[in-house]
Amino acid sequence: MVQMSKRSVVETKRLIDVASGRRAADYYIANGRIVNVYSGEVIEGNVAISGERIAYVGPSDTMVDSGTMVVDVGGDYLIPGFFDPHAHADLLFNPASFSDQVVVTGTTAVFADNHDLANSLGLKGLRRVLRDSKSYPLKFFTGVPAVSPPFPGLEGEDFYPLRDLCGLLEGEAALAISEITPFVRLVRGDRRLLSKITLARNVGKRVEGHTVGASYDKLNAIIDGGITSCHESIKPEDVLNRVRLGLYVMLRHGSIRSDLQSLSKTLKECQGMSSNRVMLATDGVFAEDFISHGYMDYLVSEAIKYGIEPIEAIRMVTLNPAAYFGLDWDLGGIAPSRFADISVVKDLRRPTPRLVIERGRIVAREGELTVDPSPLPAIGLGDRPFTLGKIDESLFRVSSRRKGKLRVPMIHIVDKTVTERRDIQLTVREGAIQADPSRDVLKIILIQRDGKRKGCGFLSGFGERIGGIASSIAHDTHNLMIIGGDDRDMATALDRVIRIKGGIVLVRGGRIIHELPLPIGGIMSPLPMRELAREVEKLKRVFRDFGCLLEDPIWTMGFLSFTSIVELRITPSGVYDVKRGKVIF
Repeated sequence: MVQMSKRSVVETKRLIDVASGRRAADYYIANGRIVNVYSGEVIEGNVAISGERIAYVGPSDTMVDSGTMVVDVGGDYLIPGFFDPHAHADLLFNPASFSDQVVVTGTTAVFADNHDLANSLGLKGLRRVLRDSKSYPLKFFTGVPAVSPPFPGLEGEDFYPLRDLCGLLEGEAALAISEITPFVRLVRGDRRLLSKITLARNVGKRVEGHTVGASYDKLNAIIDGGITSCHESIKPEDVLNRVRLGLYVMLRHGSIRSDLQSLSKTLKECQGMSSNRVMLATDGVFAEDFISHGYMDYLVSEAIKYGIEPIEAIRMVTLNPAAYFGLDWDLGGIAPSRFADISVVKDLRRPTPRLVIERGRIVAREGELTVDPSPLPAIGLGDRPFTLGKIDESLFRVSSRRKGKLRVPMIHIVDKTVTERRDIQLTVREGAIQADPSRDVLKIILIQRDGKRKGCGFLSGFGERIGGIASSIAHDTHNLMIIGGDDRDMATALDRVIRIKGGIVLVRGGRIIHELPLPIGGIMSPLPMRELAREVEKLKRVFRDFGCLLEDPIWTMGFLSFTSIVELRITPSGVYDVKRGKVIF
Protein backbone atom coordinates (compact mmCIF):
# COMPACT_ATOMS: atom_id res chain seq x y z
CA MET A 1 0.00 0.00 0.00
CA VAL A 2 2.27 2.81 1.24
CA GLN A 3 5.96 2.64 0.49
CA MET A 4 7.29 4.38 3.56
CA SER A 5 10.98 4.28 2.82
CA LYS A 6 12.92 3.51 -0.34
CA ARG A 7 16.06 1.49 0.23
CA SER A 8 19.20 1.43 -1.84
CA VAL A 9 21.05 -1.69 -2.97
CA VAL A 10 23.97 -0.53 -0.82
CA GLU A 11 21.82 -0.50 2.33
CA THR A 12 20.30 -3.88 1.53
CA LYS A 13 23.73 -5.39 0.89
CA ARG A 14 24.97 -3.98 4.20
CA LEU A 15 22.12 -5.64 6.12
CA ILE A 16 22.82 -8.96 4.42
CA ASP A 17 26.53 -8.73 5.26
CA VAL A 18 25.79 -8.00 8.93
CA ALA A 19 23.36 -10.91 9.17
CA SER A 20 25.96 -13.18 7.55
CA GLY A 21 28.73 -12.10 9.91
CA ARG A 22 30.79 -10.43 7.16
CA ARG A 23 30.31 -6.97 8.60
CA ALA A 24 30.07 -5.59 12.13
CA ALA A 25 26.74 -4.41 13.53
CA ASP A 26 26.42 -0.89 14.92
CA TYR A 27 24.40 -2.06 17.93
CA TYR A 28 24.00 -5.53 19.38
CA ILE A 29 21.29 -6.03 21.97
CA ALA A 30 22.27 -9.13 23.94
CA ASN A 31 20.43 -11.47 26.30
CA GLY A 32 16.92 -10.27 25.59
CA ARG A 33 13.59 -12.02 25.76
CA ILE A 34 12.16 -11.06 22.39
CA VAL A 35 8.39 -10.64 22.13
CA ASN A 36 7.63 -12.06 18.68
CA VAL A 37 4.31 -10.59 17.57
CA TYR A 38 4.35 -12.73 14.40
CA SER A 39 4.40 -16.12 16.13
CA GLY A 40 3.00 -15.12 19.52
CA GLU A 41 6.10 -16.37 21.38
CA VAL A 42 8.71 -14.98 23.72
CA ILE A 43 12.12 -16.13 22.45
CA GLU A 44 15.50 -15.71 24.10
CA GLY A 45 17.95 -14.10 21.71
CA ASN A 46 19.88 -11.12 20.44
CA VAL A 47 19.23 -8.33 17.96
CA ALA A 48 21.87 -6.83 15.63
CA ILE A 49 21.24 -3.35 14.24
CA SER A 50 22.92 -1.72 11.25
CA GLY A 51 22.09 1.89 10.55
CA GLU A 52 18.37 2.43 11.08
CA ARG A 53 17.32 -1.19 10.64
CA ILE A 54 17.45 -4.61 12.22
CA ALA A 55 19.85 -6.90 10.34
CA TYR A 56 19.65 -10.06 12.44
CA VAL A 57 17.55 -11.67 15.21
CA GLY A 58 18.83 -14.88 16.79
CA PRO A 59 21.64 -16.54 18.78
CA SER A 60 24.68 -15.59 16.64
CA ASP A 61 27.25 -12.98 17.66
CA THR A 62 29.48 -13.20 14.56
CA MET A 63 28.58 -9.60 13.66
CA VAL A 64 30.07 -8.21 16.90
CA ASP A 65 33.52 -6.64 16.91
CA SER A 66 35.34 -3.88 18.75
CA GLY A 67 33.33 -1.19 16.95
CA THR A 68 29.95 -2.62 17.91
CA MET A 69 28.02 -1.05 20.79
CA VAL A 70 26.84 -4.00 22.88
CA VAL A 71 23.79 -3.44 25.09
CA ASP A 72 23.26 -6.32 27.50
CA VAL A 73 19.66 -6.15 28.71
CA GLY A 74 20.09 -8.96 31.23
CA GLY A 75 16.99 -10.95 30.38
CA ASP A 76 14.59 -8.01 30.04
CA TYR A 77 11.89 -8.13 27.38
CA LEU A 78 12.43 -6.60 23.95
CA ILE A 79 9.17 -5.40 22.43
CA PRO A 80 8.50 -3.55 19.17
CA GLY A 81 7.97 0.19 19.36
CA PHE A 82 4.33 1.06 19.95
CA PHE A 83 2.23 2.57 17.15
CA ASP A 84 -0.84 4.69 18.03
CA PRO A 85 -3.14 4.33 14.99
CA HIS A 86 -5.36 7.27 15.94
CA ALA A 87 -3.64 9.99 17.93
CA HIS A 88 -4.19 13.71 18.34
CA ALA A 89 -0.95 15.65 18.73
CA ASP A 90 -2.60 19.06 19.03
CA LEU A 91 -4.72 18.91 22.21
CA LEU A 92 -3.42 22.18 23.75
CA PHE A 93 0.11 20.76 23.44
CA ASN A 94 1.90 20.88 20.08
CA PRO A 95 3.24 18.00 17.93
CA ALA A 96 6.88 18.62 18.91
CA SER A 97 6.31 18.54 22.70
CA PHE A 98 3.91 15.64 22.23
CA SER A 99 6.45 13.58 20.26
CA ASP A 100 9.26 14.23 22.73
CA GLN A 101 7.07 13.11 25.60
CA VAL A 102 5.37 10.01 24.17
CA VAL A 103 8.53 8.47 22.74
CA VAL A 104 9.99 8.00 26.23
CA THR A 105 7.02 5.70 26.98
CA GLY A 106 7.89 3.46 24.03
CA THR A 107 5.72 4.92 21.26
CA THR A 108 7.87 5.19 18.14
CA ALA A 109 5.13 5.83 15.56
CA VAL A 110 1.86 7.73 15.58
CA PHE A 111 -0.87 8.40 13.08
CA ALA A 112 -1.90 11.90 14.14
CA ASP A 113 -5.30 12.74 12.74
CA ASN A 114 -4.23 16.43 12.64
CA HIS A 115 -7.48 17.94 11.39
CA ASP A 116 -7.58 20.40 14.31
CA LEU A 117 -4.03 21.54 13.61
CA ALA A 118 -4.74 21.71 9.89
CA ASN A 119 -7.89 23.77 10.42
CA SER A 120 -6.32 26.20 12.87
CA LEU A 121 -3.11 26.87 10.89
CA GLY A 122 -4.28 26.39 7.31
CA LEU A 123 -2.49 24.70 4.44
CA LYS A 124 0.89 26.44 4.72
CA GLY A 125 1.03 25.92 8.48
CA LEU A 126 0.21 22.23 8.13
CA ARG A 127 2.97 21.81 5.57
CA ARG A 128 5.49 23.52 7.87
CA VAL A 129 4.62 21.18 10.74
CA LEU A 130 4.96 18.12 8.49
CA ARG A 131 8.32 19.37 7.26
CA ASP A 132 9.55 19.84 10.85
CA SER A 133 8.17 16.46 11.92
CA LYS A 134 10.94 14.72 9.99
CA SER A 135 13.28 15.64 12.86
CA TYR A 136 10.98 14.29 15.61
CA PRO A 137 12.27 11.25 17.57
CA LEU A 138 9.46 9.08 16.19
CA LYS A 139 7.61 8.47 12.94
CA PHE A 140 4.97 11.15 12.68
CA PHE A 141 2.32 10.18 10.15
CA THR A 142 -0.64 12.38 9.36
CA GLY A 143 -4.22 12.43 8.24
CA VAL A 144 -5.36 14.86 5.56
CA PRO A 145 -8.62 16.70 6.32
CA ALA A 146 -11.48 16.22 3.89
CA VAL A 147 -14.38 17.57 5.97
CA SER A 148 -13.16 20.95 7.18
CA PRO A 149 -15.73 22.05 8.14
CA PRO A 150 -17.99 19.00 8.39
CA PHE A 151 -20.86 20.87 6.71
CA PRO A 152 -19.61 23.52 4.25
CA GLY A 153 -22.03 26.40 3.83
CA LEU A 154 -23.53 25.97 7.27
CA GLU A 155 -20.09 26.30 8.88
CA GLY A 156 -18.22 28.31 6.25
CA GLU A 157 -16.14 27.59 3.17
CA ASP A 158 -14.26 24.33 2.49
CA PHE A 159 -10.72 24.78 3.89
CA TYR A 160 -9.28 21.87 1.91
CA PRO A 161 -10.81 21.59 -1.57
CA LEU A 162 -9.89 18.70 -3.86
CA ARG A 163 -6.89 20.47 -5.45
CA ASP A 164 -5.20 21.01 -2.05
CA LEU A 165 -6.08 17.52 -0.87
CA CYS A 166 -4.40 16.06 -3.93
CA GLY A 167 -1.09 17.75 -3.14
CA LEU A 168 -1.15 16.70 0.51
CA LEU A 169 -1.90 13.07 -0.29
CA GLU A 170 1.28 12.87 -2.36
CA GLY A 171 3.36 13.25 0.82
CA GLU A 172 4.92 10.11 2.28
CA ALA A 173 3.72 11.05 5.78
CA ALA A 174 0.07 11.24 4.69
CA LEU A 175 -1.35 7.78 5.31
CA ALA A 176 -5.06 8.52 5.27
CA ILE A 177 -7.95 10.91 5.00
CA SER A 178 -8.70 12.27 8.48
CA GLU A 179 -11.78 10.97 10.26
CA ILE A 180 -15.00 11.54 8.32
CA THR A 181 -17.16 12.94 11.11
CA PRO A 182 -20.28 13.86 9.07
CA PHE A 183 -21.01 10.29 7.94
CA VAL A 184 -24.51 11.42 6.99
CA ARG A 185 -22.92 13.04 3.92
CA LEU A 186 -21.70 9.60 2.82
CA VAL A 187 -25.12 8.05 3.37
CA ARG A 188 -26.61 10.81 1.21
CA GLY A 189 -24.02 10.20 -1.52
CA ASP A 190 -22.43 13.67 -1.32
CA ARG A 191 -20.43 13.81 -4.57
CA ARG A 192 -17.94 16.42 -3.35
CA LEU A 193 -16.94 14.26 -0.38
CA LEU A 194 -16.99 11.05 -2.44
CA SER A 195 -14.57 12.65 -4.92
CA LYS A 196 -12.07 13.26 -2.12
CA ILE A 197 -12.39 9.75 -0.71
CA THR A 198 -12.13 8.15 -4.15
CA LEU A 199 -8.95 10.12 -4.82
CA ALA A 200 -7.41 8.88 -1.56
CA ARG A 201 -8.38 5.25 -2.08
CA ASN A 202 -7.11 5.27 -5.66
CA VAL A 203 -3.63 6.32 -4.49
CA GLY A 204 -3.56 3.64 -1.79
CA LYS A 205 -4.45 5.70 1.27
CA ARG A 206 -6.77 4.75 4.12
CA VAL A 207 -9.93 6.66 5.10
CA GLU A 208 -10.63 7.05 8.81
CA GLY A 209 -14.22 6.65 9.96
CA HIS A 210 -16.20 8.30 12.75
CA THR A 211 -19.38 6.23 12.79
CA VAL A 212 -20.70 6.66 16.34
CA GLY A 213 -24.46 6.21 16.33
CA ALA A 214 -24.63 4.66 12.86
CA SER A 215 -27.12 1.79 12.48
CA TYR A 216 -26.08 -1.50 10.89
CA ASP A 217 -27.75 -0.54 7.61
CA LYS A 218 -26.10 2.88 7.57
CA LEU A 219 -22.75 1.25 8.26
CA ASN A 220 -23.14 -0.67 5.02
CA ALA A 221 -23.65 2.56 3.09
CA ILE A 222 -20.79 4.31 4.90
CA ILE A 223 -18.38 1.48 4.07
CA ASP A 224 -19.59 1.58 0.47
CA GLY A 225 -18.56 5.23 0.62
CA GLY A 226 -14.95 4.23 1.23
CA ILE A 227 -14.03 4.33 4.92
CA THR A 228 -11.59 1.69 6.12
CA SER A 229 -11.64 1.93 9.93
CA CYS A 230 -13.56 3.25 12.90
CA HIS A 231 -12.39 4.22 16.40
CA GLU A 232 -15.87 5.17 17.69
CA SER A 233 -17.23 1.87 19.06
CA ILE A 234 -19.03 2.44 22.35
CA LYS A 235 -20.48 -1.02 23.05
CA PRO A 236 -19.18 -4.57 22.36
CA GLU A 237 -21.79 -5.06 19.62
CA ASP A 238 -20.41 -1.96 17.85
CA VAL A 239 -17.05 -3.70 17.55
CA LEU A 240 -18.60 -6.91 16.27
CA ASN A 241 -20.80 -5.14 13.71
CA ARG A 242 -17.87 -3.21 12.27
CA VAL A 243 -15.62 -6.27 12.06
CA ARG A 244 -18.43 -8.28 10.44
CA LEU A 245 -18.68 -5.63 7.73
CA GLY A 246 -14.94 -5.68 7.04
CA LEU A 247 -13.76 -2.56 8.87
CA TYR A 248 -10.60 -2.33 10.90
CA VAL A 249 -11.62 -1.42 14.46
CA MET A 250 -9.73 0.62 17.02
CA LEU A 251 -10.63 0.11 20.66
CA ARG A 252 -10.43 3.59 22.14
CA HIS A 253 -9.04 4.27 25.58
CA GLY A 254 -8.00 7.88 26.08
CA SER A 255 -9.05 11.16 27.60
CA ILE A 256 -12.17 11.75 25.49
CA ARG A 257 -13.56 8.26 26.13
CA SER A 258 -12.19 5.18 27.91
CA ASP A 259 -14.15 2.18 26.67
CA LEU A 260 -11.62 -0.63 26.76
CA GLN A 261 -13.13 -2.51 29.69
CA SER A 262 -16.43 -2.90 27.86
CA LEU A 263 -15.05 -3.35 24.34
CA SER A 264 -12.50 -6.01 25.28
CA LYS A 265 -15.39 -8.39 26.02
CA THR A 266 -15.88 -8.82 22.27
CA LEU A 267 -12.50 -10.51 21.86
CA LYS A 268 -13.16 -12.85 24.78
CA GLU A 269 -16.75 -13.76 23.94
CA CYS A 270 -16.54 -14.09 20.13
CA GLN A 271 -14.23 -17.09 19.99
CA GLY A 272 -13.95 -17.30 16.22
CA MET A 273 -13.01 -13.66 15.66
CA SER A 274 -9.41 -12.94 14.79
CA SER A 275 -7.92 -9.85 16.40
CA ASN A 276 -5.77 -9.04 13.37
CA ARG A 277 -8.22 -6.29 12.39
CA VAL A 278 -8.41 -4.86 15.90
CA MET A 279 -6.12 -2.20 17.36
CA LEU A 280 -5.82 -0.13 20.51
CA ALA A 281 -5.88 3.64 20.08
CA THR A 282 -5.96 6.68 22.34
CA ASP A 283 -7.97 9.12 20.18
CA GLY A 284 -6.08 11.73 22.19
CA VAL A 285 -4.63 11.90 25.70
CA PHE A 286 -4.70 15.23 27.53
CA ALA A 287 -1.47 16.47 29.08
CA GLU A 288 -2.65 15.97 32.66
CA ASP A 289 -3.78 12.39 31.92
CA PHE A 290 -0.51 11.59 30.21
CA ILE A 291 1.47 12.74 33.24
CA SER A 292 -0.76 10.65 35.54
CA HIS A 293 -0.97 7.43 33.50
CA GLY A 294 1.34 7.30 30.48
CA TYR A 295 0.50 6.62 26.87
CA MET A 296 0.38 3.40 24.82
CA ASP A 297 2.20 1.58 27.63
CA TYR A 298 -0.83 2.39 29.78
CA LEU A 299 -3.25 1.10 27.13
CA VAL A 300 -1.40 -2.22 26.99
CA SER A 301 -1.50 -2.61 30.76
CA GLU A 302 -5.22 -1.75 30.80
CA ALA A 303 -5.94 -4.27 28.04
CA ILE A 304 -4.14 -6.99 29.99
CA LYS A 305 -6.08 -6.01 33.12
CA TYR A 306 -9.32 -6.51 31.18
CA GLY A 307 -8.39 -10.01 30.06
CA ILE A 308 -6.46 -9.63 26.81
CA GLU A 309 -3.29 -11.77 26.74
CA PRO A 310 -0.06 -9.70 26.97
CA ILE A 311 1.36 -10.63 23.56
CA GLU A 312 -2.04 -10.08 21.95
CA ALA A 313 -2.30 -6.64 23.56
CA ILE A 314 1.19 -5.75 22.31
CA ARG A 315 0.33 -7.01 18.81
CA MET A 316 -2.67 -4.65 18.80
CA VAL A 317 -0.38 -1.63 19.23
CA THR A 318 2.47 -2.79 16.99
CA LEU A 319 1.94 -5.23 14.13
CA ASN A 320 -1.79 -4.63 13.63
CA PRO A 321 -1.52 -0.84 13.10
CA ALA A 322 1.51 -1.31 10.85
CA ALA A 323 -0.39 -3.85 8.75
CA TYR A 324 -3.49 -1.64 8.59
CA PHE A 325 -1.50 1.23 7.12
CA GLY A 326 0.47 -1.08 4.82
CA LEU A 327 3.75 -0.52 6.67
CA ASP A 328 4.37 -3.96 8.14
CA TRP A 329 7.54 -4.54 6.08
CA ASP A 330 8.99 -1.50 7.86
CA LEU A 331 7.28 -1.41 11.26
CA GLY A 332 5.44 -3.46 13.81
CA GLY A 333 7.82 -6.22 14.85
CA ILE A 334 11.35 -7.20 15.77
CA ALA A 335 12.53 -8.91 12.60
CA PRO A 336 15.17 -8.50 9.87
CA SER A 337 14.89 -5.44 7.58
CA ARG A 338 12.40 -3.65 9.87
CA PHE A 339 13.28 -0.33 11.43
CA ALA A 340 15.08 -0.83 14.72
CA ASP A 341 12.24 0.43 16.93
CA ILE A 342 12.65 -1.48 20.18
CA SER A 343 11.74 -0.91 23.82
CA VAL A 344 13.41 -2.67 26.72
CA VAL A 345 10.93 -3.43 29.51
CA LYS A 346 11.03 -5.44 32.71
CA ASP A 347 7.34 -6.34 32.93
CA LEU A 348 5.03 -7.08 30.01
CA ARG A 349 2.01 -6.29 32.16
CA ARG A 350 3.20 -2.72 32.68
CA PRO A 351 5.49 -2.16 29.70
CA THR A 352 6.89 1.27 30.49
CA PRO A 353 10.40 1.06 29.00
CA ARG A 354 13.71 1.71 30.63
CA LEU A 355 15.32 2.09 27.20
CA VAL A 356 13.83 3.14 23.85
CA ILE A 357 15.54 2.68 20.49
CA GLU A 358 14.05 4.37 17.42
CA ARG A 359 15.56 3.88 13.95
CA GLY A 360 18.64 2.34 15.51
CA ARG A 361 19.44 5.15 17.96
CA ILE A 362 18.80 5.36 21.68
CA VAL A 363 16.24 8.16 22.10
CA ALA A 364 15.18 7.66 25.72
CA ARG A 365 16.60 6.14 28.87
CA GLU A 366 14.79 5.73 32.20
CA GLY A 367 11.98 8.02 31.14
CA GLU A 368 14.19 10.85 29.88
CA LEU A 369 14.77 11.98 26.32
CA THR A 370 18.40 11.45 25.24
CA VAL A 371 18.27 13.34 21.92
CA ASP A 372 17.82 17.04 21.18
CA PRO A 373 14.30 18.40 21.73
CA SER A 374 12.16 18.68 18.61
CA PRO A 375 11.79 22.10 16.94
CA LEU A 376 8.61 23.86 18.05
CA PRO A 377 6.06 24.90 15.44
CA ALA A 378 6.18 28.61 14.67
CA ILE A 379 4.21 30.91 16.95
CA GLY A 380 1.31 32.43 15.02
CA LEU A 381 -2.01 31.80 13.36
CA GLY A 382 -0.75 30.69 9.96
CA ASP A 383 -3.28 31.25 7.20
CA ARG A 384 -6.14 31.93 9.62
CA PRO A 385 -5.55 35.24 11.46
CA PHE A 386 -8.13 37.04 13.60
CA THR A 387 -9.50 39.99 11.60
CA LEU A 388 -12.67 40.95 13.46
CA GLY A 389 -12.17 44.71 13.67
CA LYS A 390 -13.76 46.62 16.55
CA ILE A 391 -14.91 44.59 19.56
CA ASP A 392 -17.57 46.00 21.88
CA GLU A 393 -20.72 44.94 23.70
CA SER A 394 -22.89 45.27 20.58
CA LEU A 395 -21.15 42.20 19.13
CA PHE A 396 -22.99 40.05 21.69
CA ARG A 397 -26.44 41.52 21.26
CA VAL A 398 -29.06 38.89 20.35
CA SER A 399 -31.73 40.97 18.61
CA SER A 400 -35.45 40.29 18.48
CA ARG A 401 -38.46 42.26 17.23
CA ARG A 402 -40.64 40.60 19.84
CA LYS A 403 -41.47 42.22 23.17
CA GLY A 404 -41.86 40.81 26.65
CA LYS A 405 -41.17 37.06 26.73
CA LEU A 406 -39.89 34.80 23.97
CA ARG A 407 -39.61 31.00 23.90
CA VAL A 408 -36.12 30.02 22.77
CA PRO A 409 -34.58 26.59 21.97
CA MET A 410 -31.53 26.33 24.24
CA ILE A 411 -28.42 24.12 24.21
CA HIS A 412 -28.26 22.17 27.47
CA ILE A 413 -25.05 20.31 28.36
CA VAL A 414 -25.75 16.67 29.30
CA ASP A 415 -22.17 15.40 29.77
CA LYS A 416 -18.64 15.94 28.47
CA THR A 417 -19.64 15.92 24.79
CA VAL A 418 -23.43 15.40 24.53
CA THR A 419 -26.10 18.12 24.55
CA GLU A 420 -29.88 18.20 24.39
CA ARG A 421 -32.55 20.72 23.46
CA ARG A 422 -34.48 22.56 26.17
CA ASP A 423 -36.95 25.33 25.39
CA ILE A 424 -37.03 28.27 27.79
CA GLN A 425 -38.86 31.59 28.18
CA LEU A 426 -36.44 34.54 28.06
CA THR A 427 -37.00 38.28 28.42
CA VAL A 428 -36.74 40.64 25.46
CA ARG A 429 -35.62 44.11 26.56
CA GLU A 430 -34.88 47.05 24.25
CA GLY A 431 -34.94 44.79 21.23
CA ALA A 432 -32.51 42.19 22.61
CA ILE A 433 -33.02 38.74 24.16
CA GLN A 434 -31.46 38.66 27.62
CA ALA A 435 -29.38 35.94 29.24
CA ASP A 436 -30.48 34.85 32.71
CA PRO A 437 -27.46 33.69 34.78
CA SER A 438 -29.68 33.31 37.85
CA ARG A 439 -31.34 30.39 36.02
CA ASP A 440 -28.01 29.14 34.60
CA VAL A 441 -28.82 30.55 31.14
CA LEU A 442 -25.89 32.13 29.32
CA LYS A 443 -25.27 33.45 25.83
CA ILE A 444 -23.08 31.46 23.47
CA ILE A 445 -21.64 33.14 20.37
CA LEU A 446 -19.48 31.67 17.60
CA ILE A 447 -17.70 34.13 15.32
CA GLN A 448 -15.61 33.25 12.28
CA ARG A 449 -11.99 34.36 12.58
CA ASP A 450 -12.49 36.86 9.76
CA GLY A 451 -15.63 38.23 11.43
CA LYS A 452 -17.81 37.62 8.38
CA ARG A 453 -20.32 35.33 10.10
CA LYS A 454 -21.67 35.09 13.62
CA GLY A 455 -24.01 32.56 15.22
CA CYS A 456 -25.86 33.27 18.49
CA GLY A 457 -27.66 31.06 20.98
CA PHE A 458 -28.28 30.31 24.63
CA LEU A 459 -26.69 27.69 26.86
CA SER A 460 -27.32 26.04 30.21
CA GLY A 461 -25.33 23.61 32.34
CA PHE A 462 -22.05 25.50 32.13
CA GLY A 463 -22.00 27.65 35.28
CA GLU A 464 -24.08 30.47 36.68
CA ARG A 465 -21.27 32.76 37.91
CA ILE A 466 -19.61 33.27 34.51
CA GLY A 467 -19.23 36.84 33.34
CA GLY A 468 -17.40 36.13 30.10
CA ILE A 469 -15.23 33.36 28.67
CA ALA A 470 -13.62 33.51 25.24
CA SER A 471 -11.76 30.69 23.51
CA SER A 472 -10.13 30.10 20.15
CA ILE A 473 -10.72 26.35 20.60
CA ALA A 474 -13.98 25.46 18.86
CA HIS A 475 -13.85 21.96 17.41
CA ASP A 476 -13.20 21.46 14.66
CA THR A 477 -12.72 24.62 12.58
CA HIS A 478 -11.60 26.66 15.60
CA ASN A 479 -13.43 29.89 15.22
CA LEU A 480 -13.92 32.19 18.24
CA MET A 481 -16.36 31.01 20.90
CA ILE A 482 -17.64 33.29 23.66
CA ILE A 483 -19.87 32.26 26.57
CA GLY A 484 -21.21 34.51 29.30
CA GLY A 485 -23.91 36.41 31.08
CA ASP A 486 -22.41 39.90 30.85
CA ASP A 487 -21.77 41.53 27.45
CA ARG A 488 -18.95 43.72 28.76
CA ASP A 489 -17.13 40.78 30.27
CA MET A 490 -17.59 38.82 27.03
CA ALA A 491 -16.12 41.70 25.03
CA THR A 492 -13.15 41.98 27.40
CA ALA A 493 -12.48 38.24 27.16
CA LEU A 494 -12.65 38.18 23.36
CA ASP A 495 -10.43 41.25 23.02
CA ARG A 496 -7.80 39.61 25.21
CA VAL A 497 -7.89 36.31 23.26
CA ILE A 498 -7.19 38.23 20.08
CA ARG A 499 -4.37 40.24 21.66
CA ILE A 500 -2.57 37.09 22.88
CA LYS A 501 -3.01 35.41 19.45
CA GLY A 502 -5.33 32.72 20.75
CA GLY A 503 -6.14 30.93 23.96
CA ILE A 504 -8.75 30.83 26.73
CA VAL A 505 -9.58 33.89 28.84
CA LEU A 506 -11.96 34.11 31.82
CA VAL A 507 -13.38 37.49 32.90
CA ARG A 508 -15.64 38.55 35.76
CA GLY A 509 -16.65 42.02 36.86
CA GLY A 510 -14.63 43.63 34.09
CA ARG A 511 -11.40 41.99 35.30
CA ILE A 512 -9.36 39.25 33.61
CA ILE A 513 -9.25 36.47 36.20
CA HIS A 514 -7.17 33.92 34.29
CA GLU A 515 -5.85 33.14 30.84
CA LEU A 516 -4.13 30.29 29.03
CA PRO A 517 -2.29 31.55 25.92
CA LEU A 518 -2.34 29.18 22.94
CA PRO A 519 -0.34 31.13 20.36
CA ILE A 520 0.32 28.24 17.94
CA GLY A 521 -2.71 28.27 15.67
CA GLY A 522 -4.82 29.54 18.54
CA ILE A 523 -5.16 25.99 19.88
CA MET A 524 -1.64 24.90 20.95
CA SER A 525 0.82 25.93 23.65
CA PRO A 526 4.61 26.02 23.23
CA LEU A 527 5.03 24.71 26.80
CA PRO A 528 6.48 21.27 27.51
CA MET A 529 3.76 18.80 28.41
CA ARG A 530 4.47 18.72 32.15
CA GLU A 531 4.29 22.51 32.44
CA LEU A 532 1.16 22.59 30.32
CA ALA A 533 -0.49 19.98 32.56
CA ARG A 534 0.07 22.26 35.57
CA GLU A 535 -1.40 25.25 33.70
CA VAL A 536 -4.45 23.25 32.67
CA GLU A 537 -5.11 22.20 36.26
CA LYS A 538 -4.92 25.87 37.33
CA LEU A 539 -7.43 26.79 34.63
CA LYS A 540 -9.82 24.04 35.71
CA ARG A 541 -9.74 25.38 39.27
CA VAL A 542 -10.71 28.84 38.01
CA PHE A 543 -13.58 27.33 36.03
CA ARG A 544 -14.81 25.73 39.27
CA ASP A 545 -14.59 29.12 41.00
CA PHE A 546 -16.85 30.43 38.23
CA GLY A 547 -19.46 27.83 39.20
CA CYS A 548 -18.65 25.40 36.39
CA LEU A 549 -18.98 21.86 37.77
CA LEU A 550 -18.23 20.00 34.53
CA GLU A 551 -15.62 17.26 34.60
CA ASP A 552 -13.58 18.93 31.85
CA PRO A 553 -14.95 22.39 30.98
CA ILE A 554 -12.21 23.13 28.42
CA TRP A 555 -13.17 20.25 26.16
CA THR A 556 -16.89 20.47 26.79
CA MET A 557 -16.73 24.09 25.65
CA GLY A 558 -14.61 23.15 22.65
CA PHE A 559 -17.07 20.46 21.54
CA LEU A 560 -20.12 22.74 21.66
CA SER A 561 -19.40 23.61 18.02
CA PHE A 562 -18.80 20.02 16.86
CA THR A 563 -21.65 19.29 14.46
CA SER A 564 -21.11 15.51 14.36
CA ILE A 565 -22.40 14.83 17.90
CA VAL A 566 -26.05 15.13 18.93
CA GLU A 567 -28.10 17.10 19.68
CA LEU A 568 -27.68 20.91 19.48
CA ARG A 569 -24.46 22.71 18.46
CA ILE A 570 -23.47 26.33 17.92
CA THR A 571 -22.32 27.21 14.38
CA PRO A 572 -21.51 30.45 12.53
CA SER A 573 -25.07 30.19 11.19
CA GLY A 574 -26.73 29.81 14.62
CA VAL A 575 -27.93 26.91 16.78
CA TYR A 576 -27.91 23.72 14.71
CA ASP A 577 -30.03 20.64 15.42
CA VAL A 578 -27.81 17.72 14.36
CA LYS A 579 -30.63 15.16 14.23
CA ARG A 580 -32.89 17.34 12.10
CA GLY A 581 -30.04 18.78 10.04
CA LYS A 582 -31.23 22.37 10.29
CA VAL A 583 -30.57 25.68 12.05
CA ILE A 584 -33.29 26.24 14.67
CA PHE A 585 -32.23 29.61 16.12
